Amino acid sequence: MQEKNIYFWSPIMHWEKSGNRIIINEYNAPTVAVEVFPEFYFCTQNGIEINELIDRFSNIDEKEIQELIMFLIEKKVLIKSILNPKDLFESQTKLFQKYDENLMFDKEKLDVYTNGQLNRMFKGCKKTKIELLKPNDTVLSMFERRSQRVFDETTKISQDVFSNLFGVLQQIKNKKEVKYAYGSAGGLYPIDIFIYIKKNRIDGVRRGLYYYHPVSHSIYLVDDMALITKDVHFYNNKNIFESSAFSIFMIYNSESSMAKYGGNAYSYALIEAGIITATLTSVAEHQGIGLCSIGDLHFDKVKKYFKLQGNQVLLHVIEGGLKLEQ
Repeated sequence: MQEKNIYFWSPIMHWEKSGNRIIINEYNAPTVAVEVFPEFYFCTQNGIEINELIDRFSNIDEKEIQELIMFLIEKKVLIKSILNPKDLFESQTKLFQKYDENLMFDKEKLDVYTNGQLNRMFKGCKKTKIELLKPNDTVLSMFERRSQRVFDETTKISQDVFSNLFGVLQQIKNKKEVKYAYGSAGGLYPIDIFIYIKKNRIDGVRRGLYYYHPVSHSIYLVDDMALITKDVHFYNNKNIFESSAFSIFMIYNSESSMAKYGGNAYSYALIEAGIITATLTSVAEHQGIGLCSIGDLHFDKVKKYFKLQGNQVLLHVIEGGLKLEQ
């Protein structure tokens, strides 16, 4: 049976009537929207097929309704897959009003803010305090970790080192169970790992986009023509990318967990992305590999190379490479 294309009104899109126009977020909808709202909006709340939506408004010129629908799909007002994290959480900004909009552009203000957050204390504590014992050397050695922004660009990463790094993500099977080195809600492991490898940076591996398969502990070529450049990154991250040997993309496959956990699966996946990052970081320290998490990038510019399905979204990106000798 062919899967239905059901579209929903995006939960982050809000509309209002202004004079003889319908305004949706910052977009001016086609003029026909005035004739069909709010009924059109209500029809899309629980999902509807395009043909059914057109039939609902058979009293309106079909071409105009089609143009309205195409406009709303293009602007991601009507959607048929889960939202990416950036769009999903950006809507929360206006709900948190205790911030200075100029904070990010004023170094002095930002330094004061950062220092305050690094020295914060929970206001609900009582005066009773119990000091814990000093951590042992094994624990203290973890403080040697640093985000690496410049890498050794002249030495190739060996197969041994590269395999060990991603070996911590592999699936181990025995007679009774399937095991991973890190936890996942319900044991579903819905994060797919893609690796973009640059030319002449890893011994025996050609440039291209690869998928890491944890069951076989192998990388499968996805696109040998994929070309990811610094242009996909924001200004502060361009040099990091240019120096790195590889990029790790964590893609959430919602088909693997939402059937069990519903919308909560999304938050569990974000937690898991953090666990994977911490796990890779710990192993990388022992392999002479440096890593640097990237907060945001223009993923739409390179998304075509990944051949993703509708309900797969990017959660996190890490740049990696050999550490420079200290």
